[in-house]
Amino acid sequence: MMKNTKVKMTVMALTVMLFGALGTMAQEKQMREAKHDGHQGHEMKERGSKIPNLTDAQKEQLKEVKIKLQKETLPLKNALGEKRARLNTLTTTEGSSDKEINKVIEEIGGLETKMMKAKIASKMEVKKFLTEEQRLFLDSRHSTEKRKHKMRH
Repeated sequence: MMKNTKVKMTVMALTVMLFGALGTMAQEKQMREAKHDGHQGHEMKERGSKIPNLTDAQKEQLKEVKIKLQKETLPLKNALGEKRARLNTLTTTEGSSDKEINKVIEEIGGLETKMMKAKIASKMEVKKFLTEEQRLFLDSRHSTEKRKHKMRH
């Protein structure tokens, strides 16, 4: 009887440690993503200022596109943060159903898709008022940033 109780206590302790570790990992991921999300807005500002030979009119258009993107993505980023927090709660508490967890995961995926579509639409809008040289610069810089991002992760 005593041995059975020790085994149960050990299993419970390991379970608690596992969920604690998962919660910590989820929080660290959220912090990295929040840092990354904040960094992306900064990249667009840098990208705009480094595109060669921008006219004043192009600079103004770029600013307008950036503001439009920020207005569109801010509610998505907020909702995404809430969904990630909900997922963290569900995965770190007992009694959560797989169905409920999977639903939140799908909602996160939908929000991420909307954000990606908005960012790509914004980039395509910017490309409409750039010269061929400026578009090539933007496209080559984007692929370089993607490679650097992959190397960091």
